[in-house]
Amino acid sequence: MGMEPSFHLDPGVLDHAFNPCGHMASKQTVLYWSRIPLPQGTCRYDPVCPFCYQLLATERPFVRLIFQDNCFDDDTIRFSNEA
Repeated sequence: MGMEPSFHLDPGVLDHAFNPCGHMASKQTVLYWSRIPLPQGTCRYDPVCPFCYQLLATERPFVRLIFQDNCFDDDTIRFSNEA
């Protein structure tokens, strides 16, 4: 999880992650940084993770995280035993 406050654009929920490094940020932050090319060497500009400066994937520079809660509550166990 990237903790540098100057890289976060909003105090939103950290529900997205940069691909492939996995640093978490809000949707607005990952959209912004995935569109900003930064210098790579002397002649290339590519989008990178602002937290670790790793090159982002070209096709999917970020992914949406889906957090599940109550995966094993009583109803889930009951339904799986009935099948």
